[in-house]
Amino acid sequence: MSLVGTVIAVDGEWITVEVRPLVGCQGCRACGGLLSGNEATQFRRVSALRQGFALAPGDRVTLDTRPGEVTLAALVMFGLPLVGLFLGLWAGPTLLAQPGSATPAADWHHAIGGVVGLVTAACLVYLGARAGWFTHLSLKVTGKLPSTAIPSDSYCTNVHYP
Repeated sequence: MSLVGTVIAVDGEWITVEVRPLVGCQGCRACGGLLSGNEATQFRRVSALRQGFALAPGDRVTLDTRPGEVTLAALVMFGLPLVGLFLGLWAGPTLLAQPGSATPAADWHHAIGGVVGLVTAACLVYLGARAGWFTHLSLKVTGKLPSTAIPSDSYCTNVHYP
């Protein structure tokens, strides 16, 4: 779903945009969770990549992501720490067992390995996000609207199920 908003700040390749839920929105939150209780008519500020458009504060723009980017972002955010957890569960007994011991691994070996794997993978995701590895998964400007474009004429195009 595309968002329509007004540029309020430009900082290099990033812009800050004020967006408002579209008329006819029924609260499905597909537009980035813009609705929250009685805040359905309030603006929300989001950051987006400029994508080479010449923009200035006050310009009206449309924002969107490429198909599949949201799924990839969710996989990075939740899948990598989960993989770290399972790798830690598998590697914990091997790394924590006493060398030459014939006794099987204790449950705490698995638990500590899982926690270490989960925390390590989550830290890698955090550091990757801070380093900008995932900026290509962000909202992007897909078009600049004429100054006469009125966002209240736009309606939510998402399918709403009862």
